[in-house]
Amino acid sequence: MADKMAFIQWNCRGFKTNYNELALLLQEHRPIAVCLQETNLKQSNQIRIANYSQYHCFGPANNGRACWGVSVFVRNGSPHKQITLQTELQAVAVNINAHKSITVCSIYLPPNTPVAIKQIEKLVRQLPKPYILLGDFNAHHTLWGCRDINSYGKIVDKLITQENLCILNDNSQTYLHPGTGSTSAIDLSLCDPSIYMVTHGKSMMISVAVITILYCCRVNILFLKKKINIGNYIKQTGKVSRSYVKQILQ
Repeated sequence: MADKMAFIQWNCRGFKTNYNELALLLQEHRPIAVCLQETNLKQSNQIRIANYSQYHCFGPANNGRACWGVSVFVRNGSPHKQITLQTELQAVAVNINAHKSITVCSIYLPPNTPVAIKQIEKLVRQLPKPYILLGDFNAHHTLWGCRDINSYGKIVDKLITQENLCILNDNSQTYLHPGTGSTSAIDLSLCDPSIYMVTHGKSMMISVAVITILYCCRVNILFLKKKINIGNYIKQTGKVSRSYVKQILQ
């Protein structure tokens, strides 16, 4: 069973499509919070996860179909409150009290959509410290393990410098393209320095990237007070079995 201060980050590419997979992740790891991107939910959708409170930012509709969207699910029993954000970005944030107060923000930057550095700066400056920014930034940069640098990567790099943020990623590839087989590290875990100091001291929090190719998913699992090293988790087949991951995380 995972430590009680565990967070799961996942670009699920459709909440309803991958509900069963999410239920398995919650059963196995019992995280205090789950940050989802590309939920593809409408405000009219009736969804429920047992023992978790839910907070959403719904994306726009495309020909009547929902797209984008982000969510944060917080385990019941953990005192928390949603942070009201003034932003045009796909983001939702919740402040959670567990051992200490921590703000968790789920964010999604859609590809080929103009984003200005000032928009992200405005967002993070609304987050009570200490905070963790978890999301699919679609940002390529060699700083966190990509082989190239794109416009989003330059923006996030500048944000990290200006806001004095820290990267919890360990240069692991977090996405495997199902068609081309190419990999990239576009799912990022960013935090302010106070959390980084804790995670690299006696209490350890690192980002573990697990790729479930069967569902084309990306999952980052963050653990407090527990250091995990999956190592070379991408096998030649491009698959990581659930039993293998479960064995390592125990």
